[in-house]
Amino acid sequence: MNLFTRKSIKFYIVFLSCLLLKIFFSYLFSYISILFSIDAKNSNPFENEDKKFIFLTVVFIVPFLETLVFQYVPYHALRLIKVHNSLFRLLIPTLIFGLSHYYSWMYIVVMCFMGSILNYFYLYCVDNRKSAFMWVAILHSVYNLYQLIFMQ
Repeated sequence: MNLFTRKSIKFYIVFLSCLLLKIFFSYLFSYISILFSIDAKNSNPFENEDKKFIFLTVVFIVPFLETLVFQYVPYHALRLIKVHNSLFRLLIPTLIFGLSHYYSWMYIVVMCFMGSILNYFYLYCVDNRKSAFMWVAILHSVYNLYQLIFMQ
C-alpha cells in the first residue's frame, strides 16, 4: 500500500479521527463521572498486577482478543445470517462490547460509545478493503497505550 495516495491519506485521517474521538470520550466521561459523583468503574481487574504484565495484557493481548470477539466474530456471524443493515451491523457488536464491560452502569455506557467507534472503524476497513481485524486491533492498542500513559 502506497503510504501517500489520496485514498491512504483518507484512511489514516479516519484512523486518527477514531483515536481522537475515543480519547475525547474518555475525558468527557471522566469529567461527567467526577461532576456527578458517578462511580464509572467499581473495580480494576489489574489493580495488584505487575506493570509489565499490565502493559503486555492491555496493549497487546486484550485488543487482539476483543477485536476477535467483539468485531470479527459478530461481523461474520451477522454476514452469515445475511444481516445487511449497516445500523444493525454497527449496533449489535457495540451492545455486546458495552455489556461485556459490566463494572458499573456508567462503564457500560462508556464502553458502548467506545465500542461504536471500534465497530465503525471495523466496518470502514471492510468497506475499504483494508485488513479490518489488524487495523482495529492496532487502533485499540494505541488507545489503550494512551490510557496507560496519560489517564492513570
